[in-house]
Amino acid sequence: AAGASPAMVNAEEEAEDFTKISACVSINVGTALTPHWISMMLKTADACKQHGKPWCLDPVGMGATPHRNAVCVQLMEKRPTVVRGNASEIMALAAGCKVDVTNLNAAGGKGVDSTAGTEEALPAGIALARAYGCVVAISGAVDIITDGVKKVCISN
Repeated sequence: AAGASPAMVNAEEEAEDFTKISACVSINVGTALTPHWISMMLKTADACKQHGKPWCLDPVGMGATPHRNAVCVQLMEKRPTVVRGNASEIMALAAGCKVDVTNLNAAGGKGVDSTAGTEEALPAGIALARAYGCVVAISGAVDIITDGVKKVCISN
C-alpha cells in the first residue's frame, strides 16, 4: 500500500549499495544478534547517515537480555530517524540509553511481549525523541507517535 519494495539485506558487502538506492531503511534487531549481523546493522546505519537516508530502529525484545540491550543502545548512538517499539521495549530502551524520564518503570517486558500500555510508555518515548532528535512510535492497542513535543494517537 505504501509502495515499499522490501529487501532483507544481510551481506555487509551490500549494505552501502542497497542503502544508496533505498528511500529509507528499517533495522530490526529481531534477527540473529551475532557479530556479523551487528556489524551489518551498524554499517547500514552509518551508510544511512552518509547518504542522507532516513532509517527506523525496531528494538525487538529490548529489555530481554544484556546483549540485546547493548546492541540497541549502540544503534541509538547512530541517531535513527524513527524508533518503533511496543511500550515495554520503548521503556527499556529509554532506561538503557539513560535518558531522563520521570515515572519510568523499565522492567523490560517479556521478550517481545509488552507488559505496559502505550500511555505508560509515553514519558519514555518523549524523552528518547528529545534526547536523540527522532520520532518515537509506541505500538499497542492505541499507537502513540511523538517527536518529543507533539503526540498523535491512533486507535487500532
